[in-house]
Amino acid sequence: MTHKVLVLCQRRKAKFEADFEDLQSVTDNISSLVTSLLGDDTDIKYLTSIPANSPDTVDFRGSFGNNDWTKQTLEENSYSLIIANTCPFQLMPWPVVHRYLNDKGLLALTNFQKNLPPANTLLDMANHLSKSTNFNFHYLFHIIPNVVIFEKRSRIAEGGTINSKYRKPSKSKKYSKYRKPSKSKKYSKSKKYSKSNS
Repeated sequence: MTHKVLVLCQRRKAKFEADFEDLQSVTDNISSLVTSLLGDDTDIKYLTSIPANSPDTVDFRGSFGNNDWTKQTLEENSYSLIIANTCPFQLMPWPVVHRYLNDKGLLALTNFQKNLPPANTLLDMANHLSKSTNFNFHYLFHIIPNVVIFEKRSRIAEGGTINSKYRKPSKSKKYSKYRKPSKSKKYSKSKKYSKSNS
């Protein structure tokens, strides 16, 4: 089974040499993360709203959200992983992200870029989001400083709330689905997500 992956807010390739190496590093990190979570049988697509005359490469050129373009371009309940890389997290349409993930889908908040922010920035943002009733995802683990992984929750009955508290895992924490990645630059192989998603 091929796992579909959608990367939001991110170009696939840059045409000009000044941006090429930096962007290649970003997409290499994304590919390593995807392989660690899902194995090798994946189909990664990049989506962002770059101008129509931009020479850079992207798979889907448009604005992701609750709009006609998204409905006509993407298939709901079909993605095993959606990565929001350096997105404006507080402004993201998280209920729409939830809709396009499959039943056991994962959400990755990532900050792969040339100049990384302080290590706690992404964790603080994830903590803030997890307290919102619009953020219907369950925290799994994080990789300091630039990855936080969530899994999709089942839909909440109307009028319900999400009673979830963001937890920083201890060093000895063992995850039922994944191994905690090593400190090396490349992400260590985890148990392939396909086993739990079949």
